Amino acid sequence: MNIFTVITGVASKVARTSLSQAKEAGISGNLKGDGFQNGGTVVLNKGAGEVLLCHYEVEPGSHVDPNDLLKALHIRLPHDPVESSDTPKVTCSEDACTKN
Repeated sequence: MNIFTVITGVASKVARTSLSQAKEAGISGNLKGDGFQNGGTVVLNKGAGEVLLCHYEVEPGSHVDPNDLLKALHIRLPHDPVESSDTPKVTCSEDACTKN
């Protein structure tokens, strides 16, 4: 990564949209820090250490799709279609979620 990828990343539509949404919501911030690093999201199974979801931030402002996160955790919303009985049920406590 170099200075040009940082500049194009911040100028990307995804980054501009995220910054605009944050500003509208009254969330302030700064651009301090290492502009050469991107983030990501990793979700692990607590017991087995199994990777349930891994999302790399391709450009600043690209976030994991919330539906992908819910699917990785086997969480259905009320409007989702009913899945087969083979799908494990998930129970969540304050500490963790477990498959039944």
